[in-house]
Amino acid sequence: MKVSAVVVSRMDHPLGEVLDSIRPYVEELIVVRGHDGVWERWEAVARAKCDIVYTQDDDAVVNVAAVLEQYEPGVVTCNMPNDHRKDYPDGIALVGWGAVFDKEFVWGESESWDVGTLEDWAGTFRVYEKWAGTFRVYEKWFFDQVRGFAFWEDPIFHRECDRVFTGLSPLKLINVPVRHLPQAHGADRMGREARHGADLREIRRRIYAVRNSRAGNGLWFSRRVRDRCSDNDENGTSPRAHPEIGRKDHK
Repeated sequence: MKVSAVVVSRMDHPLGEVLDSIRPYVEELIVVRGHDGVWERWEAVARAKCDIVYTQDDDAVVNVAAVLEQYEPGVVTCNMPNDHRKDYPDGIALVGWGAVFDKEFVWGESESWDVGTLEDWAGTFRVYEKWAGTFRVYEKWFFDQVRGFAFWEDPIFHRECDRVFTGLSPLKLINVPVRHLPQAHGADRMGREARHGADLREIRRRIYAVRNSRAGNGLWFSRRVRDRCSDNDENGTSPRAHPEIGRKDHK
């Protein structure tokens, strides 16, 4: 299969080892500078020439081939090491350790469609999501809540859009070994900044609100997160259903 790869970076460390680990497996490699966030990742995905996209952060070396082998149409495959999953029990995942997905998940197959008109469709949310794209779903919710500026200009979204993408998409979690580079533990990493905890709580609140708004419109479908263990786990491949989330009574 033909894959485009996107890496977002502050460009403050050498990227050779990271890029060399990706380049043999992709048709196209796009490197973009992030500015106080990771929104540039998703702008680059929109420009990718292939229909399948791989992405990761700039501070880890990943077994890219192993992640790509787990690609499935119709789901976002995220590499989430087991020791980080306890912090994300609610159907949100990270893409920094490697993720592969259909490009159409991001913006949809046709950006010219009016998302609002799709609410009258009799189809399931999967159809809506396929055509509208995950960020179009968020955009519609954001426009209903906040008027006066575009959702991508919001500083919290600019920093937390990775979580919005995974939190509003059907997921498959895998566990492929990752080697962190020294800069992954730097004090300047977004996850170590003082504002990180508050931003994470706020973006979770928004993701839950988008899910609930879809439920109210009859567009919510029962999301399931499929979890595949790595080959060195005792159980090999172990799909499991994730508890339903996003209900109106979800706390």
